[in-house]
Amino acid sequence: MGSSENTRTRTAPFIVAIFSGSFLLFLVQPTLGQYILPWFGGSPATWTACLLFFQTGLLLGYLYAHYLTVRLGLHRALLVHAVVLILSILQLPLQPDPAWKLSGDTEPTFRVLGALISCVGLPYVLLSSTSPLIQAWFARCSEKNKPYRFYAWSNAGAFLALALFPLVLAPNLGRVAQTRLWSLLYVLCICLVLWCAYCTYRSGSTVSASGAVSDTSPWRQKVFWFVLPMVSSLLLMAVTHGLSQDISVTPVLWIVPLGLYLLTFTLVFAWPGLYRRWRLVGAYVVAVAVAIWMMEDELRLSMTNQFLAYNGILFVCCMLLHGELERIKPDPSALTRYYLYIAIGSVLGSVIGAIILPGLFDVFIEFPVGLVATGLVFLLLIGTLKSIHAIDNMRRTQKLLMGLVVVTVLLSSFRFGQHFMGIYDRSLVVSRSFYGFLRVSLHPQESRKPWVKNFLSGRISHGFQHLRSECSREPTAYFVRGTGVGLAMDWRPDEKGRRFGVVGLGIGTLAAYGKPGDEFRFYEINPDVIDMASTHFSFLADTPATWSIVTGDGRQSLELEARALEERKREARTPDELQRTEESAMFDVLVLDAFSGDSVPAHLLTREAMDTYLALLKPDGILAINVTNAHINLLPVIQAHVGERKMEGRWVQYPRDENQYCDMLGWKGRRCAGKWLDDPSLPRDELNKRKKAAWYDCKVTWLGAYFSYWVLMSHNQHFLGSDAVEQAITERPPAGTPLVWTDDHAPIWPLLK
Repeated sequence: MGSSENTRTRTAPFIVAIFSGSFLLFLVQPTLGQYILPWFGGSPATWTACLLFFQTGLLLGYLYAHYLTVRLGLHRALLVHAVVLILSILQLPLQPDPAWKLSGDTEPTFRVLGALISCVGLPYVLLSSTSPLIQAWFARCSEKNKPYRFYAWSNAGAFLALALFPLVLAPNLGRVAQTRLWSLLYVLCICLVLWCAYCTYRSGSTVSASGAVSDTSPWRQKVFWFVLPMVSSLLLMAVTHGLSQDISVTPVLWIVPLGLYLLTFTLVFAWPGLYRRWRLVGAYVVAVAVAIWMMEDELRLSMTNQFLAYNGILFVCCMLLHGELERIKPDPSALTRYYLYIAIGSVLGSVIGAIILPGLFDVFIEFPVGLVATGLVFLLLIGTLKSIHAIDNMRRTQKLLMGLVVVTVLLSSFRFGQHFMGIYDRSLVVSRSFYGFLRVSLHPQESRKPWVKNFLSGRISHGFQHLRSECSREPTAYFVRGTGVGLAMDWRPDEKGRRFGVVGLGIGTLAAYGKPGDEFRFYEINPDVIDMASTHFSFLADTPATWSIVTGDGRQSLELEARALEERKREARTPDELQRTEESAMFDVLVLDAFSGDSVPAHLLTREAMDTYLALLKPDGILAINVTNAHINLLPVIQAHVGERKMEGRWVQYPRDENQYCDMLGWKGRRCAGKWLDDPSLPRDELNKRKKAAWYDCKVTWLGAYFSYWVLMSHNQHFLGSDAVEQAITERPPAGTPLVWTDDHAPIWPLLK
C-alpha cells in the first residue's frame, strides 16, 4: 500500500508537467493563429504557414530533447535545461510584433514565420521538448518505469487546450487577455518542469545517460518512423486548408482537424488494441470513394456535409497511418530518437503541404496527394516489413483487401489526375498564391460560342462578364443594377463627378457604373487578381472614369490614407484649402466587397476598421457592405455598428425573395425546380425536354444576377429616402443580439448559421 502511494507521488509531478506543457503547446497555436490572421488578409494559407512553424518548432524541441538525453550526462542535462527555461522568460509576454504585418512584395509565408519566431520561438521549442524529455527522465529513474503511457497524458492536455479555446477563451477573452494568460501559465509550467528536474536529480539515475540499451531497430523500420507521420501531417495541412477555403477562415475549423489528428495518436498509443488493421483498410477505401465524390465538378455539399466528410476522411487515414506507426515503435531506450523521426516526418509533410506542392501546382492538389500516399505507404510498409511467408499466410479476406487497396490507389490516382487535367482544360488561366486558387473559364464550356467569361476563387464565382459586345459593359453577378451596391453607385444628386472606393477588386465589375469625371480607387491584396482583372476582363479598360489600384490589405491601405488625410487637414491654412483636401481624398461611396466568399476577413468589420472607413467617407457618403455568405450571418455585427454610429441602415436583398429567385431558375433556382424537373410520372422524352428548357433558362438567368445581400449605411436622408431605395429595401431580418467586433475580440463562432 505504502509502495503504491509512493509510486503515485513520484509519478504525479511528471504527469502534471507533461500535461501542462502539452496544454500550453496547443493553446498557443490557435491563439497566435487568430492573432495574426488579420495581418495577412484573412487568407486560408495563414494557418497553413502557422502549422509549418508549429511542426518545425516541434522538431527542434525533439532535437533538443534528444541531444540532452543522448549527448549529455543526466546532471549536466538537467542544469542546461533549467538555465534555458529561465532565459526563455525574457521572451515574454507573448505579443506578436506588428512590424511583421504584410507590406510590399514580401512573401507572406515568411512574414508569418518571422512573426511567430520573434514572438514565441524559444518558449515553443522548450514546450515541444517537455514531453519526450520528461518521459526520458522518468524512464532513467528506474528500469521498471514505462514512459509510453505518458503519451496519453500529453494528448489529454492538448485536447483540453483545443476544447477550451473555442468554447471558453475565444468567446470571452480578447487577444491581449489570451496572450497574457498564456504567458502567466507558461511561467507556472516552467516551475513544474524545474521541480521534475529536481526530483530526477534527487532520485539518482539507475540507467546510464547513453540509454543502456542500444537501438536495434532495422533501418527499413526507421524509414517508416518518419514516412507515416509525413503523410498524416500532409493530410492535416490539406484538410485544414480545404475547410478554410470552402467554409471559413476561423480557428474553430482549424481546431477540429488538429484535434482528430491528435486523437488518433492517443487512441493507438494508449489503447493499441483499438487499432484493427483490416477494418481500417476497408474504411480507407470508402474514404477515398467519398473524396472522389466530393471533388466532382458540379457537386456542392452543404457546410455540414463538407465539414463531416473532410474530417471523417482525415480521421480514417490518420488512424491507419498512426496505427501502423505504433506497431513499429522501438524499445523505450530509443524513445527520443523515435519522437525525433516522427517530428522530422511531420515537418517534411508540412513543408510539402505549405511550400512544395503549392509552388509546383496551380490547383489544390495536396488533399488527393495525401489520400493516394496513404494507401501507397501502407502497401510499401506491408511489403517491406512483412516477409513473403507472412503475406502468403494472410487470410483470403485480407488478401482481397490488399488487392482492393492496390486498385483504389491506381483508380484514385487516375481519377484525381483526370479531375485536375479537366480544370486546366476548362480554364483560360489558372493561378495559385498565398491568397488562394483562382481561375478564369468560359461558359457554357460545351458550346462553340460561349456567352460569358467567369472568374472563380476556389469553387466560388466572384464575377463574370458577357462576351457579347452589346452586354459586355453591364454589371453582373452581385453588382447588377437594383442590388444594394447598384443603388449606391447610381445615386447622383448632381452632375459632378463622384469618388468611389472599393475594397476588393474582383474583375473590376463596379467600374461599369463609372461616368466621365468619376474616380475609382480599388484596394486589392492579391496581385494575381489584379493581373486577371486587367488581362482577361475589360471592365476597367472600358470605363470612362479614371481608376487606380492599391496593392495590399484594404484596411491597412485605408489606414495609411486616413492618417495622411489628417496630416493634410492640419496643414490646411484656409477653409477652401481644407475643403479641397477633403474633396480629393474622401469618398462619396465606399464599398466593402470582401465578404461575398465564404471566408470572412473579420478585421475588415471591427470597430477600429469602421473608424477608418468613416474618416474617409464624406458626411453624406454611403458605406455599402456585401454580407452575402453561405455560412456566417454578419447582420449582428452590422447592426451593432449601425447603433454605435447613430447611422441609418438599409438591408437590400436581391432578388427580394426566394420565390422570385426560383422563378428565375438561377444558380440556386435549379434546386427549387428539382422536383418539377424530376417528376417520375412523366415520359422520358417530356422530362428531357423540360430539363433542356430549364437548363437554357438557367443559363440566361445566370448571365444576370447572383443572389446577394447588401447593407447600406449612411447619414444621407435624401439617398435613404429616395424612391429607388424605398422600393428595393427588404424588411430587416431578426439578427439576434448585436455583436460588436473589435480588433482585440472578433468571435465568429456565435455567427455560424
